[in-house]
Amino acid sequence: MLTPSALRFLAFLPDHAGNPLHFGSDVAKAVTDLTKSITRHDPDLGPLRNVAGCLLWTAVRPVDVPILVSADGRSCSVGWSFDDTRRASSVGRWGGFVTIARDPQGRWSVYRSADGVMTACAIRIRGGLIVASQMPAWLLKAVGIVPDIDWNVIAAVLGDPTITGHQSALRGVVMIPPGCRMDGDVSGGDVVGAHAARHLRIKTIWDPCAIARKARAMPVAVAEKTLRGAVDEAVGAWGSVADHMLLELSGGLDSSILAGTLGTLLPDRRITLVNASTIQAGGDERRYARDVAKLCKRQLVEIDADRRVLDVAELRDLAHPSEPILYGLDAGHDMQMTAHAHAVGADAIFTGQGGDAIFYQMPDLTIAVDAFKLWGWRAVFSTRTRDITRRAQRSIWSAWASMLADQFGRSSSSERFPSPMATPAAAEQAGTYIHPWLTGLKDLPPAKARQVEAIAHSQIFYGPTLRAQSTLFVHPLLSQPVVEACLSIPIPILTGGRGDRQRARAAFADRLPTSVAQRHSKGEAASHYSLAVMNAVADLRSLLLDGRLVAQGLLDRDALHAALNADTLLWKDVARPLMLYASIEAWIRYWERA
Repeated sequence: MLTPSALRFLAFLPDHAGNPLHFGSDVAKAVTDLTKSITRHDPDLGPLRNVAGCLLWTAVRPVDVPILVSADGRSCSVGWSFDDTRRASSVGRWGGFVTIARDPQGRWSVYRSADGVMTACAIRIRGGLIVASQMPAWLLKAVGIVPDIDWNVIAAVLGDPTITGHQSALRGVVMIPPGCRMDGDVSGGDVVGAHAARHLRIKTIWDPCAIARKARAMPVAVAEKTLRGAVDEAVGAWGSVADHMLLELSGGLDSSILAGTLGTLLPDRRITLVNASTIQAGGDERRYARDVAKLCKRQLVEIDADRRVLDVAELRDLAHPSEPILYGLDAGHDMQMTAHAHAVGADAIFTGQGGDAIFYQMPDLTIAVDAFKLWGWRAVFSTRTRDITRRAQRSIWSAWASMLADQFGRSSSSERFPSPMATPAAAEQAGTYIHPWLTGLKDLPPAKARQVEAIAHSQIFYGPTLRAQSTLFVHPLLSQPVVEACLSIPIPILTGGRGDRQRARAAFADRLPTSVAQRHSKGEAASHYSLAVMNAVADLRSLLLDGRLVAQGLLDRDALHAALNADTLLWKDVARPLMLYASIEAWIRYWERA
């Protein structure tokens, strides 16, 4: 069975130039031992290559990961990269890749593309750096590193699970966030593991706040053309690297835009549309998906969502990756889509994840504040502000109060994951680990700041999943061209009239069926997850009530006990936190015995 800890790439970056196998007995032996461990634990990694001064292994199965070496031989990119032809980007290329480079002074740098498709983390060992898409336990053991859990990070994750995408809970393992570069200091010498993290510095190269600060008022037609061009660029590029794509088509706006764009740009390519529906109210969107498939002239495969969302026994026995499984925690859906992609021979899976963030689905009064900053006093009595209040289901007085309050300073737009069973000791770590993309939020209008935050949090969709291990797994709407386009458009223009995501609806009107273009409700899976947790409640009690999170004083045992009963699960929204706690608890137990 596939596990979310399989590697896409692994590189050894030596401290000294030349062939690492000739450096001396210690380094040569370490590389030899590493090669033997790779053969034993991850045979899908291809043969060892000496590329751009580093030793590199890349996956050849089930996905053949490409390598691009620079003309001067000093750098190489692992993954899928596309030319940045439309924008003056600070990076020059976009896609799902990691670039490893060494300067003339012998300093290494590792850049992870802003799209987030290819993950990357690093740890210092004797003689150099290990950089890989994950840090599984066998790899740490092979290089002589003993795993050590950082309980402060775990506490913070309980309040904000998106932290796992940019901050490792294993001491010494450095996560490289998307759009960031890690610079390795060769002066680290013999300092290894957790104590060497200070020698690995993270610098933000692609800064969404800097792009968002340049957003200016523009005609609606220009905004729509900008959106359409960016989505076409992203979908066309990702579509070019796959012969057969499976699209998870929910029937909502975002995945429907992708279906229409794929059908328009790639009419002769094999595209399988799959809709998974639940029996609970709000979970059946098949009629919308059918309308999309009919317009695209594609066959729709309809499946019933697997009720086995949470398999506690399997979660407990899994060989966990170096970050907790969060997006892949819906095991039933993950396995269903993986199996279906294999059955039809798809070599890529696409989803519409990230659309709510980039197109700004959130109905709130901060948009009115952004409108005031954009248009001044003209916004106070404009129809735009009234449309904003209708969407937010608030009064015009509330909008005016928000505008006025902003003139005297506003509170942060940050929203945290509900963690009702966390203890005060865990709550103390809230806000400790900030995503590098979010350091400039205070300089942005509040709705635009919330958009940037939502985009950063959407990187959780590139966390460990079986789909990502089995095939090329992409969320095209989170591609750099689309994100930059949406950041360049002020939120009041991006959201438009009374409906949500109005500019996106208008920009792709000819690619959407009327039922989807005019739909403003969203599918709801909360009851589906609540039922799944109810079915697993006995296993959850066994896992959590006397677990490590309780023992460390991070979860309140009495609160957990009260939540783990049928009445609470039926009437209160506690299923999602319980699923998070289960995943983190299983992850902790695995790494403590690794």
